[in-house]
Amino acid sequence: MLAEVLVVVPTLGQRPDFLRETLTSIRSQEKPVDVVIVGPQSARGLAALAQEFDMDMIPDPGSLTTAWPAEIVTVDVVPSAAWSWP
Repeated sequence: MLAEVLVVVPTLGQRPDFLRETLTSIRSQEKPVDVVIVGPQSARGLAALAQEFDMDMIPDPGSLTTAWPAEIVTVDVVPSAAWSWP
């Protein structure tokens, strides 16, 4: 079953403590969510952090408009009319 909410977490991977705090907060919510972390492949420890929190990670495609379709394909999400697109 797919979660009702998809959270996209863009990051440069330069502040892992803040990112860990963010991911912990997301996981502590009552509703289940699918999470995709978007960041540079060169960011040290980013993939390990995504794996630790059991979240998907895709490499930064270079722009938000490119990232949205990539995330949807990555996590097999079916867009809803209630979504807010940038």
